[in-house]
Amino acid sequence: MKRMKRLLALLAAGVMTVSMLPATVNAEENVTDSVYEETNSYALNYGAKKYGPYNFEYPSPYYPELTYKYVNDTYTERTGVNCLYNTLNSEEYINVYCVDQYTSLQYNRFYQRVNLEDSDFYSDETAAQLRSIVLKGFPHTSVEKLAEAANVEDLTLGEAVHATQLAIWQTAYGDELIINSYVKKIEAWWNDKQCRYHDLCMEEINSGYAVEDNIETISEHVEKVYNYLLSLEPTEPQEVAVSNASFIEWSSSPLLTENEDGTYDVTVSATVNVVEKSGDALTMSAVLDDYFTTVDLSNGEQEVSLTIKNVPSDSVQGKVTLAIDGIQTVSDVYMFEVDGERETAQRLIGYSDIQLPVHAEVVVEPERILNFYKTTKIAIGVDGNGETVYSRLPLSGITFDIYFVADLDDYVSGAITLPETIDIGSLGDPTYHYPEYTVTTDESGKASISLSKNGLPDGVYVVKEREHVAIEKPVDPFYIMLPATNDDGDGWVYEITVEPKNTVESAPEIKKDVNEIENNSDTVNAGEEFTWIVRGDVPSDIKDAKSYVITDTLDYRLTYAENLVVKVEPETAEADNSTETENVLIEGTDYALTVTDKDISDDTAATKEIVVSLTASGMRKVAKIVGDNSEDYEVRVYFNTIVDEDASMGTNIPNQATLNYTNSVNFDFEVDSDIPEVYTCGINIYKYDVKNTEKALQGAEFMVARKATAAEIADQNVKTSALVTGSGTIEEVVYVKFYNNAELSGDRVNTVVTGEDGKAVIYGLEEVFETVTVDGVETTQTASYYLVETKAPSGYNLLSYPVTVKLDRDSHLEANRVEVANSNAFTLPTTGGVGTTIFTVSGMSIVAVAVFLMIRNRRKEDELA
Repeated sequence: MKRMKRLLALLAAGVMTVSMLPATVNAEENVTDSVYEETNSYALNYGAKKYGPYNFEYPSPYYPELTYKYVNDTYTERTGVNCLYNTLNSEEYINVYCVDQYTSLQYNRFYQRVNLEDSDFYSDETAAQLRSIVLKGFPHTSVEKLAEAANVEDLTLGEAVHATQLAIWQTAYGDELIINSYVKKIEAWWNDKQCRYHDLCMEEINSGYAVEDNIETISEHVEKVYNYLLSLEPTEPQEVAVSNASFIEWSSSPLLTENEDGTYDVTVSATVNVVEKSGDALTMSAVLDDYFTTVDLSNGEQEVSLTIKNVPSDSVQGKVTLAIDGIQTVSDVYMFEVDGERETAQRLIGYSDIQLPVHAEVVVEPERILNFYKTTKIAIGVDGNGETVYSRLPLSGITFDIYFVADLDDYVSGAITLPETIDIGSLGDPTYHYPEYTVTTDESGKASISLSKNGLPDGVYVVKEREHVAIEKPVDPFYIMLPATNDDGDGWVYEITVEPKNTVESAPEIKKDVNEIENNSDTVNAGEEFTWIVRGDVPSDIKDAKSYVITDTLDYRLTYAENLVVKVEPETAEADNSTETENVLIEGTDYALTVTDKDISDDTAATKEIVVSLTASGMRKVAKIVGDNSEDYEVRVYFNTIVDEDASMGTNIPNQATLNYTNSVNFDFEVDSDIPEVYTCGINIYKYDVKNTEKALQGAEFMVARKATAAEIADQNVKTSALVTGSGTIEEVVYVKFYNNAELSGDRVNTVVTGEDGKAVIYGLEEVFETVTVDGVETTQTASYYLVETKAPSGYNLLSYPVTVKLDRDSHLEANRVEVANSNAFTLPTTGGVGTTIFTVSGMSIVAVAVFLMIRNRRKEDELA
């Protein structure tokens, strides 16, 4: 009735709505109402009363000197007593040695036989090695045969016992045990009473080996046998005694079949593997409270199905125990575990081939499973009604800590009241300050824990989600109860799934500039390299991110000129694609670079794709550089391109980059940058006769100059020239190169020549700007270029002054052509004549230029001094 009351209480509690995965098994067998009694497998006794021929307690008179790591990890030096003992069951005896040094051997303690590989004292590899030592050591191998195998003459019984025990200790402990000397001393004080267990004891003490002068000989014998035993190849199990491992698999939960009278038949099944010899008797039972059923087992692997019939309804929700009981004869080396384990007495090891009681069990009940499914909501589109459609995407790498806080019976009975506000630091006993279990979601966003398989009790738990840099805020801690009641309130739920939902940190941004930070539009000279700057945010969880990939697909009018540099820089830093500065990432180590041609059929489509993928170590390096200030830094990718032959004058050439980022919880972001643009310009020239605009002039040659910048003037490697403008001012200029054809083909040139139609077009020049002050306000405006005529058409005068022109996106068009007139009139200089004026102005210009050049050269000389 207790279980029925608990069920009713759970129905009333209604802690959480959950989902259940059902399990099924097969059923058969009959029920009995007698009490099940399990076999006491701790029936093997170690006593000090009965001894017979070669079934003895033999204390070796030889003492080793040992250093071993004690349980608190401190090293202790001591001498050890080496003994061969016996345990007994009725009139049968088993010779055994001690395995550990931590506890002493106690008389009248009960042991059970345990397979070496089932013991938790050492690994399977160590177990196999110990098996070889016991099988090849004394007493399983006689003193004579052991002496022959180890190549020792006159080996004594005491030396054989001594060496075998040392080999067992050394193998069991490994590096934690150091044997400083094989024989530290010889005890000659053993009397007849202490040697009563075997007459060889007195014989050996009274022999010549029991004197101090023979320690060296005894040590040599012991060392040889010891090394021989340690050199043996490991031996796999010969026969296996019944243990919990005899159950290969079993029902995940009982199958309940209701009878007409309201009782239930409870069916469970298992596959077991046992060794059964003549005279053995092994049974398997299914036990539920005071109800059970039993079948006999046979030798070998077998499938068994058991049905406990007519179980009352208030008992059917209990745990069903599957148990193997009986007596079994097996022949192998075994561990003998003491009742109470090492707190009571030492563990022992020895060879057994006698019939002993055995017991093993597993519990069959619905497995208590707690599942997590971690997701975030994203918009995926709009439906026919204009409503946003959302989907949930899984999040990986989210960790949950699970704390046990209350026994289920205590909670539903009211013995424990749980606070509404959960404070992990005050959950009951201080041991609850540490989680019982921790799970982390996988790439599908899922994680699971089996309370049953991890030995966690039924009860109330608190689940606390850990903070994660990719998540805005973890969900608040919450209670969970296992088992719980189903939605209808008439049954149990053993597997529940919780779906705590999160909001992922926003997507990182990506920006793109040209030549300078925050410059989204620029004009460039065709044929000259210029720089794109891609700037990706540094997410706070980049250290554990899955991928960080920047992709730039070049417009067909751009040619990739390489010079790619990847750096981590403050977002306030000026553009600097130098590799001499700090925080430069290394190709092949910190990132992978791929540059591929696009397979296209459209001549106007993108032609090359540049992909920069940070490696895992590269992302960790970025995280180390930025520290806790990721929001202040950027991953910058610098690379150069050239405006090529497919460009048209004045037409914007856009270029956009994309950042694909998979964060630490496996959430994918794909964001596009802004779209910066570049363009190049031209000059349309028409040369004509000053007296007749329709008369085109062929053969006029022009060079193009622009005002030099302050940096160019100061740079000794930049050639600048003085030029008198039409207004009579002197400008220091740089002559520029350009293309003389719309295809931007061939080499750039310095001059252009008008054709028969008097026309010439200059292609591929950048629009230049200058800052001027107007009424005290700085204003940026288009700066001037200068057309400098270097050769006049045949029969015409050379222009005295350059023609000032300004470039823009449309300056290359016919409608915006620069019309340049030439005159063939020439008048000798006479008083008051025009010719006089021309020569006077020209002379003054020459003098002014000479003075300007002298001043400029002197200034440069002073700068070099």
